[in-house]
Parts: sequence; C-alpha cells; structure tokens
Amino acid sequence: ATMVPADITEAGGPIDTVRSLAQEVRTLSTQAARATEWDERTEIYGRLLSTCGSCHEVAGVNQ
Repeated sequence: ATMVPADITEAGGPIDTVRSLAQEVRTLSTQAARATEWDERTEIYGRLLSTCGSCHEVAGVNQ
C-alpha cells in the first residue's frame, strides 16, 4: 500500500526523498528482524527512528 500523501507526489514535491527513506525503513526492518543481540537491535532501532523523523520532516508532518 502506498503511504505517500498526494501533495508530496506532485511536481516539485519531495517524492524521491520519501521513496528513498521508505526503502531505508524496509531495509532496517529486515535487519531488525534478523538481529539477535541487544546492542545490534538498539543501534538499528535508533537508526529506524531517525529515518522516520527524517521522512516526517520532508513530508511536512506535524507542521
């Protein structure tokens, strides 16, 4: 399912950045599912939250 609001997919919108960040979330989620050590899980979770925050900023969430 597409999670990208229509207003950021219009000409000049940040769709490429959002797509890149969405791919990073998928990659990190896969890594997290395979992680077996708490240190590794913690590091991945921090990167995941940072990626979410970056996407929200680009998409104008909470503005």
